Amino acid sequence: MKSVGYGSGADLASVRLSIFKQAAPMENTPNSPLDELQEAVDDLVGDSSKAQIAQCARVLATYVALYKHHFGELTREQYEELGEEMAASFEFGESVYRNGLREMLETLSLLETPEPGELANHPRGSVH
Repeated sequence: MKSVGYGSGADLASVRLSIFKQAAPMENTPNSPLDELQEAVDDLVGDSSKAQIAQCARVLATYVALYKHHFGELTREQYEELGEEMAASFEFGESVYRNGLREMLETLSLLETPEPGELANHPRGSVH
């Protein structure tokens, strides 16, 4: 596994957030495929419990961790290059954002609704 140091975690998080802001269009064309996908994700999140959303976050975080384990952490410079590429190409940024929405939609839709009390009986305790 590759490991690269590049400052504080908060500093890297701010770089990642700026990339997201470049990838996520602030205004979608109404009824566009991206707008419809984003609406589907919003609806599913709205219909999901806090526990389901937390489980979805864990699954997606594990997915990211597996990627990092196999390929290593992206450096700050690589994140900045991706940000520049997204800023230069609307299609690339939109594609990355759309793929992220699809991952979230697919992951959240795969999670089952826990039965009442099921999480309270989990060996690690309840999730609230």
